[in-house]
Amino acid sequence: MRLDLKQHPTPGAPSGFSLVESMLAIAIASVIMGALLPRFTTIVRTFRRDGVTDQIAADVRKVRAQSISTGWQYRIIGFSSGSTNANKGQYRMMGRSSSAIAWPADNAAQLKTATQMAGPWVDIRTMFPGVSLNPANTATHFSVAFDSRGVRFELDATFDPLVIQSQTGSSKSLRITPVGNVEIQ
Repeated sequence: MRLDLKQHPTPGAPSGFSLVESMLAIAIASVIMGALLPRFTTIVRTFRRDGVTDQIAADVRKVRAQSISTGWQYRIIGFSSGSTNANKGQYRMMGRSSSAIAWPADNAAQLKTATQMAGPWVDIRTMFPGVSLNPANTATHFSVAFDSRGVRFELDATFDPLVIQSQTGSSKSLRITPVGNVEIQ
């Protein structure tokens, strides 16, 4: 004898959920989402801060590697979020063939010549909303430069350390050692 466990709908019986059951499910989902949303926002802000930290650290390493591979001097120059400069919250890479050549002007358009290079601006405010670079510092700019051996030879006090802060107030900092290594703290 075979046992059939399937229930067969009664003809004319309503199928699906009742209005009360649907409202109860929506109420439970709303309470859960209300409890999780603030935590999710904090996580997103932390990820943005960490993203900026990793982005700048990678670009500093790239500038150092370019210095070694090309024999040029390279630097990263940027403007703190508290600056009054039009490029606040942004940074860029610059290069020169030797110390006898001047760095390109801070506000120079993107260029590449036989003796100078000015890369595009990296806008942290657009890429990572809510993240600030040196938020408490109103200095005009921050920079770090490497010679053709990859050794740091120029470092602004505002880049020692470079503070990266999220809207929640949590921060990380970048330090560049004299031999050119990047330390994230």
